[in-house]
Amino acid sequence: MRIISGEFPDFSKFFIFDGETVQFSEESLDNVNTAALFTEKENPIIFVELGDGKMTMRSRSISGTFRHTSDLHYSGPILKFSINPRFFQHMLSYSTTFVVSADRVRVDLDTEKFSIVSSIIKEG
Repeated sequence: MRIISGEFPDFSKFFIFDGETVQFSEESLDNVNTAALFTEKENPIIFVELGDGKMTMRSRSISGTFRHTSDLHYSGPILKFSINPRFFQHMLSYSTTFVVSADRVRVDLDTEKFSIVSSIIKEG
């Protein structure tokens, strides 16, 4: 084991931010799983839009197209982003409650004092 000494940037600011709470339904994971089937193997991406109490998820591949809209507990501004379905599945497996801002999403894990934070790259 090697010990690395030195000064490192303070990353705690990245984990602390204000945002809207999003409560995904239990069926959200099923929809992500289905959307993942319709992604390109080399670049698996699904597109998500949150707004007006709805979530629309879509994906496309040579196999076909997937699009599904479901109710969602979210009252913030319309937010569009793309995400790797495996990462989204992983996040949903820990919690269905996310905090979403314009540029980040956070999942606080109940079982551990730990958060998963990801940058959001806006679609378009």
